Amino acid sequence: MKKKWFALLEVIGLVIFASACAPAITATPVAVTETPTDSGAENCYFNWASKSLPDLSAQVQDAIRQLQPEAEAIAQAYGENCTYEDGHSTFSAMETDFIVTLQVNDLKNADDLGNWIKQTMTVLDRFPPDQTPGPQPGQVTLQFQSGSDQLSVAFSISDYQKLSPNLSNAEIYQALSSH
Repeated sequence: MKKKWFALLEVIGLVIFASACAPAITATPVAVTETPTDSGAENCYFNWASKSLPDLSAQVQDAIRQLQPEAEAIAQAYGENCTYEDGHSTFSAMETDFIVTLQVNDLKNADDLGNWIKQTMTVLDRFPPDQTPGPQPGQVTLQFQSGSDQLSVAFSISDYQKLSPNLSNAEIYQALSSH
């Protein structure tokens, strides 16, 4: 009985967390979500999990490299594994997250970094949520590199979409780097 109660509490917590989180893309649809068909879902426990998306990653990489040939990009599904008593598990995607690494001249140039954010998001907008695993928009992590120095900016696609279109590049960077 305690297992079922804790599993129910964990599911409620996941739903609350998932509703508070959010991040867009256009490409070939990728089927990743595996939904338990077994009526014994109450006999599983949930763990946060990520699943690599090699085909989508290749498409995103190709698109990002049109902006910057030395850029790196990956896409991965984020969601949860439901692990059953017998040890097998199923994965359900909640969102698709993106990690993009770009080379920049100056990690302190907010205007340049904001411009890279806008350009990257224009590319990622080609891969909308209805064509990527998971029902909600995901997260974007931009890793800016200048020589051996690195700066990461992580934000939800929803937060980016909520920004005023009138913001300058520097204001975009400042708004998203403060999350």
